[in-house]
Amino acid sequence: MTIEDFNSQELVYQLADFIELRFGVYLDTIMGFKHNLEHFKGSQQQAVQLTKLPIEELDKLPISHGKGGPSSDLEECKRRELHRMTQADFKKNNTPGGANFNFAIENCLSDIFNYWNSIKEKSGFNKVNDSEIFPVAAYMRELRNRIQHDLYPERAIRTKKGSITIGKTITSYAFPIFEEGQTIRLSEEDIESLVFEVRAQLNEHLIPYINSYVQCQIPIAPQTSPHAS
Repeated sequence: MTIEDFNSQELVYQLADFIELRFGVYLDTIMGFKHNLEHFKGSQQQAVQLTKLPIEELDKLPISHGKGGPSSDLEECKRRELHRMTQADFKKNNTPGGANFNFAIENCLSDIFNYWNSIKEKSGFNKVNDSEIFPVAAYMRELRNRIQHDLYPERAIRTKKGSITIGKTITSYAFPIFEEGQTIRLSEEDIESLVFEVRAQLNEHLIPYINSYVQCQIPIAPQTSPHAS
């Protein structure tokens, strides 16, 4: 990439826009999980009134996802079924801290980091350490590596560098530190605060670095002496 082709402002805008898009998708997703849980709890209460079964018994029964409405034909129901689980598992997965939330948080973090990593490579910064130009990305890189390479739900920290820590931050949030062998678990508050930190470091670290880089690449025109009269 030549300096003529390099548009630092566009790079930052692309990254910032993607972060807001991806974070918005995450927020919509967990709102859906919470709605699923409240709606299903209401349905169970109605079932209690109709069947006289306690919640504990209903929790043992299956809930299924399928195409089309219910049918009295059991074979047709099986053909329409896409997925099933117990009612207890459905509630557990859609509860904050459950599997649905864990995957949503992990995917949001991984997607934001992967987008940054792609932009970094295309812009010629791939050999520059994240800690020098976008420190929060170094923390995200370590977490993303374990999230993508370890089987769920292990996500265990395996590093020769010691614990995974975010280091110096701009915001005041106490980000979790993960020790060797510890399982990675991020909360809703963790991912929200991580996005806030990313936004802050865009202005504090990345933009100044890019501006300095661009200025160093701009050739200085030679000085010419006025012709003697």
